[in-house]
Parts: sequence; C-alpha cells; structure tokens
Amino acid sequence: MIDLTSNKLTQLPYSLLNSNQNTILTRRSFQRNLLLQSNKLTQFDLFIYTYANTGINLDNNPFLITTDGYNILNNYQKESLRNGPISTNIILSKQMRFLLNDQIAQNYNTCDSNSLNYLIEILYYIKNNNITVEIQCDCSSIYIKEYFYLLNSSEITNQFSCSNISNLTLTQFQSLIETDCLANITLSSNTLCQFERITVSYIKISF
Repeated sequence: MIDLTSNKLTQLPYSLLNSNQNTILTRRSFQRNLLLQSNKLTQFDLFIYTYANTGINLDNNPFLITTDGYNILNNYQKESLRNGPISTNIILSKQMRFLLNDQIAQNYNTCDSNSLNYLIEILYYIKNNNITVEIQCDCSSIYIKEYFYLLNSSEITNQFSCSNISNLTLTQFQSLIETDCLANITLSSNTLCQFERITVSYIKISF
C-alpha cells in the first residue's frame, strides 16, 4: 500500500501506476492499493480502471469540470486504452459526472470493435457504482451509437441515459443515422483514431 493522502498532488502518479505494469499479465500479478484522496488532482483518466489488481482511492479531489457540469475525461498519456480486466476497487467522489460522445472514444483510440466495447464496459461499470454517466444524444455521438448497435445489436441508450445538454430526445436519437449528421459532425483531427464512414463500411440488407 502506498499512502499519498493530502500531499497536494496535482496529477495522477503515472510513474507509480505504470511501474512493472507494462503488460496485462504483469498488471494481474501485483496486488496494490494507492491512496490519493484529499489531494489537488484535476486530471481524471479512464486508465485507472485498467490496473485490475490496483485499488485507487480518488475521493475528495477537485477534478476539472466543464461549463455543463460534467467532469473532464482525458487521455493524458495519449496511449491506446488496453483491453483487459476492469479494476473493481476504484473510489470516486459520488458527485462526479461523465459525458460520453464520439470525441471521448477518439481520444482513447477506441474506434474499432474490441476497444469501443471495452470503453463502454468501463463506463457502464462506473455508472453501476452510482456515478452519473450519460451520453450526448445528438450528432456528437452518432458513431458510438451506430457502431455499438452494429457490434451488439443493442441501443447505446439501453446502457446510458441522454444528457441534459443533448439536442435530441431519446426517440429522436435512436432514429438518428449518419447521413442526418454529415453537415454537423465535429470530430477533431487531433485524436488517436478516426471512425470510418458507416455508409461506406457496412451494407444493410433488407428482406
């Protein structure tokens, strides 16, 4: 156990997290607890959920929020999100809120099937631990919506509710297709991956 409580840390100690943890196999072989509560952490990163056998307490930290009231999710290491077991021993402040959209998926390099489902699995686990996770129900999430359905034959809104900053109702978002959004998609080019056009990549056959 490493106790860094009340040490005025301003960023996650990646050097401690990544020490001897460069592969999924070695991550599973270490049992660790890292106490980071009551610091000055402003950065929140989903990578903390990829250290399956590391318990991390992040309570009482001033993580940055947007003007819409959601905590900022950012891949500060600019690395691809690794598939693997999800840590079940992460403690967050209950008032934290997260917003899911296509840019989050891009920033974590989760534009393909396996990594996208892993991203959704992490966020769904967070939601099931009484932390608010919502999806932006408009063209900002069109690729997550369409890819998730193609991969799982299920609506992403079965996993997450629409956010209060969404431009569409639940019904409107569920019927939204890529061609409705082509003039409104604002995906950043400064990301780790780009979603492929669904209309080019997939052919739907009706009988």
